[in-house]
Amino acid sequence: MKKINLLGIYILLNILIIFFSSYCITTKILSYELFSYFLIGLLIINIVIIIYNIIKKKIKFHSFDIFLLLMVIFSIISTIFSYNIKVSLFGFLGRYEGLFSLLYYYSIFILSSLVDKKDKIKIAYTIVITGVIQTIYGILQLNELRFVSIVYHNGSIWATGFTSNPNFLGAYTLLCLSYSIGLFIDSDNLKKRIINTIFIIILLIGLLISNTTSCAAGLIFITLYLIIYCIKKKKEKSLIWILILVIDTTFIMNQFNYTTLVDDLIKTKNESVEIVKGNINDNYGTKRIKIWKETLKIVPKNIIHGTGIDTFFYAFDGKPLVIKLYMYDKVHNDYLQVLITQGIFSLISYLLFYISIVLYGIKKSFKEKEVYLILPVLSYLVQIFFNISIIEIAPIFYIGLGLLIDRDDKEDSIIYKKVIKRLLDIIISLILLVLLLPILLIVSILIKLIDHNKVLFKQLRTGKNNKEFYILKFQTIKNKKSTKLGKILRSTSIDELPQLINVLKGNMSLIGPRPWIVDYYKKFNKKQKRRVEVKPGIIGLAQVNGRNSISIFEKIDYDLEYIDNISFIEDIKILFKSIKVLFIKEDIKDMDKYIEKELKELSKKN
Repeated sequence: MKKINLLGIYILLNILIIFFSSYCITTKILSYELFSYFLIGLLIINIVIIIYNIIKKKIKFHSFDIFLLLMVIFSIISTIFSYNIKVSLFGFLGRYEGLFSLLYYYSIFILSSLVDKKDKIKIAYTIVITGVIQTIYGILQLNELRFVSIVYHNGSIWATGFTSNPNFLGAYTLLCLSYSIGLFIDSDNLKKRIINTIFIIILLIGLLISNTTSCAAGLIFITLYLIIYCIKKKKEKSLIWILILVIDTTFIMNQFNYTTLVDDLIKTKNESVEIVKGNINDNYGTKRIKIWKETLKIVPKNIIHGTGIDTFFYAFDGKPLVIKLYMYDKVHNDYLQVLITQGIFSLISYLLFYISIVLYGIKKSFKEKEVYLILPVLSYLVQIFFNISIIEIAPIFYIGLGLLIDRDDKEDSIIYKKVIKRLLDIIISLILLVLLLPILLIVSILIKLIDHNKVLFKQLRTGKNNKEFYILKFQTIKNKKSTKLGKILRSTSIDELPQLINVLKGNMSLIGPRPWIVDYYKKFNKKQKRRVEVKPGIIGLAQVNGRNSISIFEKIDYDLEYIDNISFIEDIKILFKSIKVLFIKEDIKDMDKYIEKELKELSKKN
């Protein structure tokens, strides 16, 4: 067996630190506060290692890195405008998941994404073993052994492992169970399969004794994913064995009253049916529905920057949410927790970050016949819809998120082209239309008052795959001449703003080759027709490299270069270059003659 490299050892060290610190917190050897300060020290080390790798050019940036950067920026903004800056920096009492903790998660994600492929399985097995130990500790708690930390709730003993709550034990064991199931599916080695079978049974017991319905939802979700995966990859026997283990272990635990999870699932199913019928009871889902309803009411108050990281306790005008004399410091939904404490832009960044990685991971799992890295990510993201992130588990999740990534893989650009680019078009065009609405209205009124003209100009253009559509612009011409206001609008490119509607409709993208009139396409040769392989854009590579000062053939070359190299980084570069071009005044007096000239050039050369 090859030795694990230095970075792999460092990731393992982080896992063990989180694991033993959780134990020390449970046994009162260490406080949450001291642990959070310790994470700040690890954060500093992580930043130094990241900077070193950037200098050595070992980090190849992907689209999800930009979303990660946005998460950092919006987290900082949220902290600045927080109800309590100190809480947002270090976290709320008993949780301590403030800005510094989040930055630690993000930094360990980046470092984990640099780990060699050969080391990933070793790290995954280490995580699994920590989950097995947690489960064994939980079993000992239920048996009231004196040398373990026992937690009582309403007279009953809770199995919490090294965490403070059964929900958190469930979340941790689900994460580890997902790894173990994936490792079993991926392996053809009998010895490894036997070992993973033992791990799966133990971790299933851990999940069952936690009685955590949200984690059961995560397990059900990855089971559905596995059904699709195993059928497609012809691994039905492995799937059947996993299903037998899950069903038999659950049945035995339920028969001997070691778990209430089966009854909880039946109750949840019945509650879901009632909710669908419209019979909503605020007590459903351990009052989660009531908490979510009350939280959604106050979202508009702080929708931009939130109340501040980890400040849900102060979210209700500086006061906690109280339901039947019980005060809540969390939403019981991590996505809603981010929305209320960090704002809408932070939530959008989170979702885009997760979506881009999940899409990449799913494609990679099918392509490489390797499922063990995607399962923990999927299960965790499902269960946090009913739970929240905590400091003892989140770092392990972010390590797993990093392990899923192969920075040398070009698959990210394909996912960006097919999915992320369209998502960004919708989100950004919506935001811009809302923000620019006053300008759009003023320009519309001025066109009517000054130029006595129609507000909008429509023209047939060639779109993706030669599909024709009507482009929208502000009207700048009257009687075949530029109007007074039109000259200003065209020189500043304000006349192009209505194309945000085209983007929202899906005719165009924010960035891509400019849409030309239909007559151009008719004169293209076979190579030039590749120009319509992608959606046309408001801003293009040709526009930021000369605009109308370059020839028609240079424009086409730039457009084809863009098509061959579409990526998030390239789009960002074009966006920044466009800011400079925006201030270069350029107004062709007779556009019809200019178009005629370009068409003649195309006809002559082609």
